[in-house]
Amino acid sequence: MENQNDQVLVTRKTGLTGAQKAGYLFAGLLGGAGCAILASLCNIDAPYRSDCTKFALIGLGIRIALSVIGYIAMLPFTAMLY
Repeated sequence: MENQNDQVLVTRKTGLTGAQKAGYLFAGLLGGAGCAILASLCNIDAPYRSDCTKFALIGLGIRIALSVIGYIAMLPFTAMLY
């Protein structure tokens, strides 16, 4: 008779789903640097920690890029006020 423990398979999640990737991306976009740090710390022992941090940092990069583009786009309008 086989041991019952031999039949139990322990699987560990090694990747993020598309929805989780989008979630971390939008969290980094809306939450900024604090959210990127939090994404890294909350998944400290998970094998997908680097993916969480990567997508949160990509979201932060998009936020910074949009801020710079918006600032540059508004410069001509602020010059007209003076």
